[in-house]
Amino acid sequence: MEKILKCITNVAMAIASALFIIVLLFVIANVLGRRVFDIPLKPTMEIVQYGMLTAVCLALSKTTLLKRHIAVTVLLDKFPRKVRDIIQAIEWLCCACVFGVLSYSFVDRIKTAIAMGKKTDLLKIPYQYLYLIMTILIAISALIFLYLAVQAVVDICKKPAAEPAEPNITDEGSGQEG
Repeated sequence: MEKILKCITNVAMAIASALFIIVLLFVIANVLGRRVFDIPLKPTMEIVQYGMLTAVCLALSKTTLLKRHIAVTVLLDKFPRKVRDIIQAIEWLCCACVFGVLSYSFVDRIKTAIAMGKKTDLLKIPYQYLYLIMTILIAISALIFLYLAVQAVVDICKKPAAEPAEPNITDEGSGQEG
């Protein structure tokens, strides 16, 4: 399962990187066009908005799988390892639920966008395609959070109940004896 997730997230990161470069090139071209030629690129704002939104959602799945998300652990560091692992599993399960609900809410937006025929202002991109992309990307992140939660529960169940305390190791020559 982890190999499949790694493959999916690697492809997602490659697409996110390409999107970020495209967005960057559009911003540079827009600034040069506006400053040098006094001709700004009109679709730049839409491309930057939707490109960055998509790139962030693509990158989210990779950072989630690598467990490299931003976390403040000041309070959690005070608890024993087993308690921290249980809290982490609960956090991942909550994140899976939130992302699942968010993904489901985009399904409703797709239906509404199709019914109303909504399109972006300049590029006339149908919103249902943007919502579909967001739904898929957020659902992938929800599945990764669920996978991490299940993996954490399995790891917690495998660990022995009490871990032996590590011996107090001192530096040689510190003047402290045995």
